[in-house]
Amino acid sequence: MRTLIAALLFFVGFGAQAQCQGLSCSGQASDIIHSLRLESKQLLVALPAQDSRQLNCLLVEQQFAQLQEPAMLPQAHALLLTALMNRQQIRLEFNPQSPECTIIAIELLPTR
Repeated sequence: MRTLIAALLFFVGFGAQAQCQGLSCSGQASDIIHSLRLESKQLLVALPAQDSRQLNCLLVEQQFAQLQEPAMLPQAHALLLTALMNRQQIRLEFNPQSPECTIIAIELLPTR
């Protein structure tokens, strides 16, 4: 019985981790987004340091991914806040043409 409980705790804890690799991050919004920084024409998303090492892009100030299209700032900000408040699964995708981690897509994933 203890083994079963330990295994369940392991998988529950493992599933809660954000996964960043290549040009995307996915997982529960609160695990991926450590903070949001909104500036006049820029939205910066702080990513977890341990997961961001697997990315194929450079983070702004070694911690932030930035939104590529400033015109989408209000919609992206609202979508990320909604995901955080509702504890939803999300995926952030980054521009393969940019050396910096520039967000080109935000996807809300269905709750399992």
